[in-house]
Parts: sequence; structure tokens; C-alpha cells
Amino acid sequence: MTQKRLFGISGAIATAALIGGLLAGCMEKDLYDPNYGKEPLPDPSEYFGFETRGDVKLSVNYDVPGL
Repeated sequence: MTQKRLFGISGAIATAALIGGLLAGCMEKDLYDPNYGKEPLPDPSEYFGFETRGDVKLSVNYDVPGL
């Protein structure tokens, strides 16, 4: 009974050490870089041959007919 118990305790300790080592190893370095492989966006005039925005004159009539 004592050998089974010793084997179970040592297995639990080994498993905890393995999981702890994996977690510590992964937290040591932040490997995610959101800007990796991204180039800055070019000016819109460089990649569009047409206007995608412009100024529009807008007039709104607030008169309610029938009042």
C-alpha cells in the first residue's frame, strides 16, 4: 500500500512540475506580434484610380405638410 501511495504522490508531483514548467516557459516570451508582416497602408491616391469620397451639399426641408 505504501508503494502505491508513494507512486501516486510522485506521479502527481511530476505532473504538476511538468504543467508548471510548460506554463512558465510559455509566459516567458510573448511571441504574438500583431504588426508582424504588415506594411503601412499606402496613400489612397496610390491604389485607387477613382474617388471614393467627396463633398456633397445637403439641404433638409423641415416643413411638415398639412399643418
